[in-house]
Amino acid sequence: MHDELETLAPLYALGALDGDDLSRFVAHLAQCAECRNVVREHEEAAQALAFALPPVAPRPSLRQEIAAKVVRRNKPWAPLAAAAAFVIASLAAVIVLRRSDSYAEKVVRLLKDPETKVVQLVGTKDAPNARGRVLWNGKEAVFVGTGLPDLPGGKVYELWAIVATVPKAAGTYTVDSRGRWKEKDVLPVPAADAFAITIESGLREAPTPPIYLLPN
Repeated sequence: MHDELETLAPLYALGALDGDDLSRFVAHLAQCAECRNVVREHEEAAQALAFALPPVAPRPSLRQEIAAKVVRRNKPWAPLAAAAAFVIASLAAVIVLRRSDSYAEKVVRLLKDPETKVVQLVGTKDAPNARGRVLWNGKEAVFVGTGLPDLPGGKVYELWAIVATVPKAAGTYTVDSRGRWKEKDVLPVPAADAFAITIESGLREAPTPPIYLLPN
């Protein structure tokens, strides 16, 4: 029984556990120090997953070019050369996932995909302590961030894929009470030269300034 419940620890740490499994595991967790330690280890690993990868730095002027162009809604955004490809499996190998539609499963799948690229984002003057990374394999993308401002009620973070000079909606995200990222709207990302983050009232077709994260 314990071994069966322990296999749920990675899912719980990544916010991918629900229903009866969640109820059973929470009850077990209150009585099991060993599983609490396992959860803590997986939470630490989950927070580091997307930040343990070395990004490729673009030329210094690109950040300024993008920021200068996004002065109001519907202004074009400058392009950014795609980050170099990387391969990673060791961090993801210890995570057991059962739900194919979960945010956590998508993160792990992208981390294991040799076609995945990592793009580093840094905070603008509106979010100077923010940092983020986008994992993208030419089909789908996922965003992981930290240090972003709290979301007002009814708001979401929206990820934008910059294609040539045009921002394309790439999905929206929220953060739960435990600080775990959650996808709300999931859109395919077949093309991107850069990525950025804004706060919106929902999935939108054009960004609303200010921008909170831009390419480094």
